[in-house]
Amino acid sequence: MIHLLSLLKVMTLVAFRNLWLNKVKTLFMGGILAFGAFLIVFGLSLLRNVEETMKSGIIHSVAGHLQVYAKDARDSLALFGSSFMGKEDLGEINDYAVLRRKLMTHSNVQEVVPMGFETAMLGRGNEADDLLDKLRDSLKTGDKDDTQEKIEGVRFFLGNLKRELVEQKRIIVDQTKMQSDLAQLELGSSAKFWTDFATHQEESLQFLETKIAPLSGEKPWIYLRYLGTNPQLFQKTFDKFKIVEGQMIPPGKRGILLSSKFREDFLKMLCARKFDAIYRKTVKNGLKIAQDPELKRFAKELSLQYRSIVMQLNKASSLELTQKLLEFFKAEKTEFAPDASLLDLLKQFLVVDDSNFIARHDWFYTNIAPKLHLYEIATNETIILRSYTKSGYLKSVPVKIYGVYSFTGLEDSDIAGTFNVMDLVTFRELFGRMTEESLKEIASIQQDMTAKEIDRADAESELFGEKAVIEVVTVPSRVAKPSEPLTAQRGIPEDYDPTSLEHGLIINAAVFLKNESQLQATQRELTQSLADMPVQIIDWQKASGTVGQFVEILRYVLLFGVGIILLVALVIINNSFMVATFERSQEIGTMRAFGAQRAFVGGLFVLEAMALSLVASCLGALLAFGLLLWLSGVGIPATHDVITFLFSGPRLYPVLYERYLFIGPLVVTVLAGISSLYPALFASRVQPAQAMQEKE
Repeated sequence: MIHLLSLLKVMTLVAFRNLWLNKVKTLFMGGILAFGAFLIVFGLSLLRNVEETMKSGIIHSVAGHLQVYAKDARDSLALFGSSFMGKEDLGEINDYAVLRRKLMTHSNVQEVVPMGFETAMLGRGNEADDLLDKLRDSLKTGDKDDTQEKIEGVRFFLGNLKRELVEQKRIIVDQTKMQSDLAQLELGSSAKFWTDFATHQEESLQFLETKIAPLSGEKPWIYLRYLGTNPQLFQKTFDKFKIVEGQMIPPGKRGILLSSKFREDFLKMLCARKFDAIYRKTVKNGLKIAQDPELKRFAKELSLQYRSIVMQLNKASSLELTQKLLEFFKAEKTEFAPDASLLDLLKQFLVVDDSNFIARHDWFYTNIAPKLHLYEIATNETIILRSYTKSGYLKSVPVKIYGVYSFTGLEDSDIAGTFNVMDLVTFRELFGRMTEESLKEIASIQQDMTAKEIDRADAESELFGEKAVIEVVTVPSRVAKPSEPLTAQRGIPEDYDPTSLEHGLIINAAVFLKNESQLQATQRELTQSLADMPVQIIDWQKASGTVGQFVEILRYVLLFGVGIILLVALVIINNSFMVATFERSQEIGTMRAFGAQRAFVGGLFVLEAMALSLVASCLGALLAFGLLLWLSGVGIPATHDVITFLFSGPRLYPVLYERYLFIGPLVVTVLAGISSLYPALFASRVQPAQAMQEKE
């Protein structure tokens, strides 16, 4: 034993001496091996961090640990999008109560959340309609001061619209229609029209709504993706869900919660959206307007938004903002005439570059934004959603907006922010399924109806002949008084029986487990227990679609890269030791002449390779550890929406998994030792006499 230790000591000293004598070659090979170990430790640790954060984001936002959907679905469930275009056909689960009851019998199932995903169209009208609606509401309240302010706002809007149409007239081919539109606008803007307004309110409002409002143009439809669920159960189960404005949909009430990201991207004023987009890329991502083509485009689009601001201001707000802008430009030492128009001031204000953007962004949100309606739709408003049912007809349903929500850490993620949450009862209506109340109403109508079978030849005489008589005369039970205002009854009731959420159609369901480590086993057991139901069960990663497979792709790319680097390192080590064998043939011969055995010579070459790889890989691993330690404090910024989703937030704060700190050097050292076996075997076969002859 002592002899072996002494021999190993001698071999180690000789090995390090040889490495020291060949510094350039040692540094070159060591650098490659160190980089390989660094890539293994850093890459696998970072990949594990991304996998854990993405997993948490997916599971606790909308997926759960498992997803259940129809076995006969033509498409695969992809909660966060798939690679296919068009509307997905995920089949139907007709009775959620039965599915839930069977799933909850498993000891590892904690909760089952019903779901359904669809897309509806949201109409937004135009700005004129919004102003006229506010004027109507003010007239109903009878507040004269408020009504006068609203009238001034409408007249100011009409003046701006008139100037816009005059500019359009220069390039419009159909001058006849343009002349007609301007004539209507001239009438609506005239002093006489507004003098007579007090005595002819309804006629005047109808004229403005039918003749003038269409001239301002309709806003394009928005496609709104919604998730039907049990709102209270959804809030209770998904940890990342939070209400950021308004309130949760009350139990038993129809309603919808808008996604914060959806509202920011589609319902926010375009001018503010451009400010936000430039702010994200310049402040958060560190880009420059002068250097980035997309930022240049955003800045140009922002400079054209002055009219949208002016159109929202009344006369008083316009005068106030004009004065503030004059003071702002005076502080900037930009000269403007005291009687400069608000339009000219805003044109100059919205021209931004790297030197003035931050100041103008902050000033916009401090002084201009409070005077504007930043969002087209606010909480407590009722919107009309239109969706094509599975039967192919268009269904319209009024839905009240109760609040705005987001997922913690995923506020800026487009992927996680595409869903707008609504109650299942409204979802079923839009899907084309009647509620219990509707079915009972139809049954009642059918029961009250009487019909008899008649011959085709007698149909005309039965309907229009002498035999035709009025069978029933309906007398209204109550007659409205002439002074009593007429009220329209809502076609679809706002309330519903909360227990109806537990019964009826769903598209899919999220399953939460008590013990996540038993996911695969639980999935197999649930598949067996639900064999009599036409459903299939998939895990969270498969349910997330192509986004969920991104980590797998990253893993394969990383392993492929590491494999290529190690393969190159092995080839270089092999060739280097083969060359060293020829160069050191005299040394090998001398050692053999002094009694060194073949095992000693071969072991020396293997020991040199392993010593080099061990030292180099440990240095590479320590470098990876230091970098991860630093990044755990400062974080890695998410520069893209997909990266934000993978990081489950705007930054990733990685941690080192200790096992990779040992795996990296171990893998590199073992592979380096293997690559040196052939050169070692070749060196061990060198004969002393042959080595001396080659030297001579």
